[in-house]
Amino acid sequence: MINKHIVDFLQRLFSKTKDLLNKPCSALVGSATLIFVLTIAVISTYMLSMGSSSNAGSSISIRFPNSYVDDLICFNGLDIPKFEQARFSNATIEVNEEIISQKFVMSDLSTLKYGESDKRVNTLQCRLDELGFLNIDELTEYYGPATRQAVLAFQRQHGLKQTGTANTKTLTLMFDLSAQKYNLTEGTSGEDVRDLQEQLCDLAYMEKSTGFFGELTTAAIKDFQKRNDLEITGIADSETIDLLYMPEAVAGENYAKQLRRKARIETFIEVAREQLGKPYSSGSRGPNRFDCSGLVHYCLSEAGSNRRRLSASGYSQVSDWEKITSMNDLQIGDLLFFYNSRGSSRVGHVGIYIGNGYMIDASSSEGEIVKRSCRTSHWRSLFLYARRPW
Repeated sequence: MINKHIVDFLQRLFSKTKDLLNKPCSALVGSATLIFVLTIAVISTYMLSMGSSSNAGSSISIRFPNSYVDDLICFNGLDIPKFEQARFSNATIEVNEEIISQKFVMSDLSTLKYGESDKRVNTLQCRLDELGFLNIDELTEYYGPATRQAVLAFQRQHGLKQTGTANTKTLTLMFDLSAQKYNLTEGTSGEDVRDLQEQLCDLAYMEKSTGFFGELTTAAIKDFQKRNDLEITGIADSETIDLLYMPEAVAGENYAKQLRRKARIETFIEVAREQLGKPYSSGSRGPNRFDCSGLVHYCLSEAGSNRRRLSASGYSQVSDWEKITSMNDLQIGDLLFFYNSRGSSRVGHVGIYIGNGYMIDASSSEGEIVKRSCRTSHWRSLFLYARRPW
């Protein structure tokens, strides 16, 4: 144990050097630097002489004002209590416990590759888990897909070449005290970014996920952190990510509106499905027969919309509904608008998008309400744009 006698020893030793250490640092090795090195050497000798041969590890953090000196020296075999401090007028010596068990130490830093089975893989997984890059139900000795993905994320965050292979350079940094804990920042891309964005969408902080951490994601993270009393950094650190998946996470201000919208879309689609097989009739608005715009009006009304009955062309011109110009950006519940024929400038048909490339519409050629693909060459050639009525 480091007790009061050791802390007193450190205090006496420091009092002899603090005046020199409070001078600005330079690239030259001056008297302050030499005395600092001697201080560390004496402390090292003294501490090691008090230690045992246990596998636990500990750390001494010696911090001086104005960032003149900030170094961390690790010793093995010492049982040091947490946060035992000796404070001085202009500096602090902190003695903190830093438990580094044997499983987090890797003496053999030779390359580990995907598909290999090796005892060191378990150590690698332990370290990745500790840093927050790996989340699996059981640690193994097999270098599988989850381990490879975690190594890729570590390499991405630390500016290393992203290979998914734990080479010597990667392992050296991973088991160094300077290794960063997992976080996501602006400019990052990947499936983990997409997962983060989807969670933000669920809580009404974002509208869609892209897999790229850009300005909109940064703004969403800041908003989430602000509403949840976290430090506002725009960085998705472990604390922020953990809270995103907790039931107590405070949702965005549009969350209630989003829930209502989702419920209305679900009702909209459900009502449309219920009309399948009913006959087509020009000018009819239901409930027993429909034309294309009559079907849309009926389903909108049943889902809570107060929009009056319009023609297909009229619905296409509702400016307060978001316009979607590409079929690749369609969402369930969007209204699809089509020209009458190739070369025509007149909107003559409307359908309801239900997902996976399908729509429900009142077909004059089929004579009934049908479900069919809207991605055929025929419909693609006639597609004008879509609008989002919710």
